Amino acid sequence: TILTTVPEEELYPSWWYGVKVLAAALFVVLGVLSWLWIRSRAGEEEAEAELGISEEMLRTISETASDALVMIDGADRAVFWNPAAERLFGYSAAEMRRHRMHEMLVPKELRAEAREGMERFGAGRADLPMHRELDALRRDGTVIPVDLNVSRCLLRGREHAVAAIRDASMRRAVREELTRLTTLDETTDVNNRRHFLDLGRAELLRAQRYGGEICLIMFDLDHFKAVNDLHGHDGGDAALRGVCDMVRSLLRPVDVFGRLGGEEFGLLLPSTNLTGGRTLAERLRFTLETTPQKWEDAEIRVTASFGVVSVDPSANLLLQLSKAEEALRAAKEGGRNRIVHF
Repeated sequence: TILTTVPEEELYPSWWYGVKVLAAALFVVLGVLSWLWIRSRAGEEEAEAELGISEEMLRTISETASDALVMIDGADRAVFWNPAAERLFGYSAAEMRRHRMHEMLVPKELRAEAREGMERFGAGRADLPMHRELDALRRDGTVIPVDLNVSRCLLRGREHAVAAIRDASMRRAVREELTRLTTLDETTDVNNRRHFLDLGRAELLRAQRYGGEICLIMFDLDHFKAVNDLHGHDGGDAALRGVCDMVRSLLRPVDVFGRLGGEEFGLLLPSTNLTGGRTLAERLRFTLETTPQKWEDAEIRVTASFGVVSVDPSANLLLQLSKAEEALRAAKEGGRNRIVHF
């Protein structure tokens, strides 16, 4: 038996150590890559989970929102239409995708303006964001006021418009009621004294700028206290409303009519000279005298005295009213149911 000792470094080729180092390095690299892949995959799953949550949140918001949320493309097609929009306008999302939105929702008299707006939007010239109140057409043909907020956004490289739309019927009704309470007489529904004066001053300024004559009429119902005594205040109020309806039926749209107080009324007639004003006053006087006012089973007959004056547009309106009141007082002192003009 022959025994011998061979050094370890002579048992393997010289390149074997390089292979071992390379294998170790490769093992380390593979380990690192595996760790990075696992971490990346976990991040993707986490991102996907967060994206799913975000999408669910957006879907929940859009489905439960009380405002109509709408997105349209440059061709005026609805690419998004939430349930509130369906409830507000009566059209489903599938229906809206088949039609141009403005052709469906805009009243006919406003469609030309809507088309111009879409052309500006398509050309990048639309003034957005925009907030305005306008009328919209529902599926059943009714027209409702809506509060519209529109902004521009990019989706897949293309411009879209996003709108939040809210029914403004209640707000408009409140605004109109407030306007009525502050400008109209509660009993007769004609202009109250303050609003009559405001409108009158505007007419005087217009006459100063563009020229033209103006006539002012004041009239007072004769012995109206007797009407209230005989028929009560309800009967008196009914007679006042009947008189105002009759007067309005004989006026032009540009004429200004108001209750100045009690049974006293004023008329401001643009583009009317003294002769024209006196002619209208006589027509009103005769119609009042010959047309009884109806209330329940009673006929209430009333007459009125009239003061008619020509108005100087450069003068103070209150001074003009004093002049008309002076003519009215002369008509009363002259026997009532008559006209005095200055």
